[in-house]
Amino acid sequence: MRSSFLTVVLTCFMALLLTTAVQAGGIKKWTDENGVVHYGTTIPPQYQDRAHSELNEHGIEVKRFERAKTPEEIGRDRALAALRAEQQKLLEEQQARDRILLSLYRNEDDLVMARDGKIAQLDAQIRLSHKEIRRLKDRLSDFQAAAAVAERRGRNLSTTQQTNLDSTQRSIEQSYAIILSKEDEKRSTLERYNYDLERFRQ
Repeated sequence: MRSSFLTVVLTCFMALLLTTAVQAGGIKKWTDENGVVHYGTTIPPQYQDRAHSELNEHGIEVKRFERAKTPEEIGRDRALAALRAEQQKLLEEQQARDRILLSLYRNEDDLVMARDGKIAQLDAQIRLSHKEIRRLKDRLSDFQAAAAVAERRGRNLSTTQQTNLDSTQRSIEQSYAIILSKEDEKRSTLERYNYDLERFRQ
């Protein structure tokens, strides 16, 4: 009988303490450096930056405070946030390109025709450059033959002759550069259209 009475009194006393603690700002729960769990109305200053909880009058956790992050963790979080933002930007850009792709072409055949048309145009420009090179080489041969004749006769090349030789040689070099440029453009065009074709299928 006495034991039951003491139990009731103790329970009422604990309930009163909990109610008082809640009214004073809640029950705090924290863990020290040895892993021992503590309860109280305030958290000692040395544990303020550690993870801790706030409990209600029934001992149920109502709020959770995570520990303060280290400078390294803060730096890592910022780097991850920047990476996610960059990935989101790339995704949005890809989605915008996909919308344009779908608006430009009704089906795969349209896209293939556009690709083949662009490649054919570049091939035609390359053929024209080759034709121009052959013409310029014939012209250069004529200038060189005239220069050889002048040299055999002991005469120096005139300013006009030298200018013709130099300008024709430069034109040949420029035509070769154009061909290389167009070949590069062909490769990049094929890569771009093939990528667009794959995206269109997806």
